Amino acid sequence: MHLATTNLAVVNKLIAHTHANHHVIDHHGFHTHTAHHLGSLHFLGATDNKIEELYKDMHDEVNFYQDSPHEITRTNWRQSIGDKRFCKAYQEFFDQELAAAGNDWHQKFMEFLLDNESGPLINCVVAGVAHPLIHIGYAFELDSIVVASEALTMCAVCYNYLHEVIDKLKPPKSGSKSALTIFQDLRSDHRLPLFDGPGV
Repeated sequence: MHLATTNLAVVNKLIAHTHANHHVIDHHGFHTHTAHHLGSLHFLGATDNKIEELYKDMHDEVNFYQDSPHEITRTNWRQSIGDKRFCKAYQEFFDQELAAAGNDWHQKFMEFLLDNESGPLINCVVAGVAHPLIHIGYAFELDSIVVASEALTMCAVCYNYLHEVIDKLKPPKSGSKSALTIFQDLRSDHRLPLFDGPGV
């Protein structure tokens, strides 16, 4: 099977268009999937024309940006975390901060994710059905500063009580085991006779 060659420039152009015009969360409360879809289409080898055609279909029902109650700055950026009304302000803030970092935007991105030792932004990547986490993956896979800004925006506006689950995690007192060891322990535990034969 031969996959078509695609130009990442088309994907980047369409992601930039969405980024400039649409909320990362729509009026139904759903997260944008545009970067996920476009990135997947690119990696699966869709042609540029097909990507553009499907992009038009993706935007039948989208939410244009609404103004935020106030601007987000370096001094107040943690004060409105979890408030979806600040989508535009957060995106503008993260756009500026990442752009100012230039080629070091990856480092600046990680600084924002890990900014607060007691409650870092990264602890809420599981909120919003893990969409912030998915977006982070696409930011690095596409090497896209635009998707990175959207990922930080999602982390900020989706921040909710779920971060407490991760905030409160403590290292195990008895040490830890690898995933393979845990599976082997489960498989050999006679109290869990789930399967008759090996291979599961």
